[in-house]
Parts: sequence; structure tokens; C-alpha cells
Amino acid sequence: GGLSGLALTGDRRFLMTGDRGSLIGITLAPGGAVRDIAIRPLLPGWRGIDSEAIVVADTRIWVASEQRHDILRLSASEGTPVDRVRPRAMRGWPGNGGAEAMLRLPDGRFLILAEGARGRAAGTAALLFAGDPIACPDAVTAFDYDARDMGRVTDAALLPDGRVLLLHRKVGPLRGWRSTLAIADPAAIGAGAIWRSEPLARIAGYALAENYEGLAISGSGAATRIWLLSDDNFNGLQRTLLLGLDWPQGPRTSERPRAPRVPGPSRCR
Repeated sequence: GGLSGLALTGDRRFLMTGDRGSLIGITLAPGGAVRDIAIRPLLPGWRGIDSEAIVVADTRIWVASEQRHDILRLSASEGTPVDRVRPRAMRGWPGNGGAEAMLRLPDGRFLILAEGARGRAAGTAALLFAGDPIACPDAVTAFDYDARDMGRVTDAALLPDGRVLLLHRKVGPLRGWRSTLAIADPAAIGAGAIWRSEPLARIAGYALAENYEGLAISGSGAATRIWLLSDDNFNGLQRTLLLGLDWPQGPRTSERPRAPRVPGPSRCR
């Protein structure tokens, strides 16, 4: 229970983070069965630490903590912690509204969005690091993301065409859980600017609606699949779901966005 961040590390092999500072690996068989389950703490003494977002690239894993505003880097092969940083730009974020979504752009830059922190222009606080936050925690561009009426951002993933897919969540006493997927162009990110997205799909109604907090992408073109992971909040009335959505037409792979410009030394990339 309490699963939040989601990443694909192989063919139907998933790596997830949890609200209690754990790292969970599973393999999903074609028929839906779960096998090869592995669960362990991210760090000794990290039980109870809310780890909300995960990025896997090359031989490394990055995990963002919502409560402590830490970014932890691990070795993907051994799963052992290597480095840890608390960027100054994140230290003022609220305890239960910190880093919720994190992704790595193809050029090595990192995008992090808060769940509840407000930006300077009344949008959601967001940061674009010039490279690995561990190496350059202060080489960062701050901007606002306009979630409009879609709710709070809970995760983000990179599409095959270079754009960003964002997952949002709203909940109400009458309509229950509602999730919205939207697409944004990272080339439109600018210091102090408002970053906007266009809705792609909405999920509502009891059959599929849940508290989705994890997002990952597999395939490309007509084989693009969007994976969503729900956080049950350790509540017996909620469910832990791994939902795969096929996107038959896929994103427009011929329209690749330009990389956003971010100040910072090249060594940070």
C-alpha cells in the first residue's frame, strides 16, 4: 500500500516508491499476475519518509522525498544509496506539498513539480535543474505550472516525442477521485513564466477512478502505453491499482520540442 512513484526498468518490470520510504520492484506477467516481488527500505531509518517520485536512467536511480525535500541518488545495479541533497529552492515548500513529480529530460536536465507549494505567479511551484540535482542543486530555473481546474500534479513522464505527460488528481465528497492526463511542451518553460498544458484524457467513475500518483510510459507510436499507479493511503476503502492505457495513435513523434534553456555550468548536464 501507499505506492506513489513509478518507473519502468525493463519489459513489464516496474520500480515503485512508497509513502513509508520503501523501494518496491515487481514484474507484471502478460496475464496480469505479479511475480518477482522485492521490497526494501531506501535508507536505514527511512521508514515513514514519504518518497513520492522516482527516475531511473543509465545505472542510477533518483528518488524525491515530499516531506523532507530530499533527492536521493542510488546505484541501479546494487540499489545502494550513493548521494543525497536538499536543494535550497525546495526547502520552503510545505511538508505535505513538496516534490511530487520528477522526470529527466533527454539532455540530462531534471524537472520537479511540487504538489502543494505555490509559485510566484499563483500557479504550482516547479523547478528545472540544469542537470543532475545532486551535482548542481543551485543551477535551477524556477517557474509556475498552471494546473487550472485539473487538480494537483501527482507525477510526470517523458513522451517519445520529447513532450511531457502530466498526471493530475482531484477528489470531492460527491464525485470522488478524478484524474486528468495533460501534455506540455518543455520548450515553453521559462524563468518566472507560466507553463501550460493541454488535457489528453480524464479518468472518473468507480470502475477505474482512484488516487493515481504514479505515471510511466512504454512503447512509441501506435504501441504507446500509459501506466498509472494508485496510492491507497493504507485505507481499506481504496485500492492499489496498476492501470495500463493504450494510446493507439500515440504522440506526434514528428514534432519534437526544442530543449528548454536553463542557466548553469555544462558539467551539471
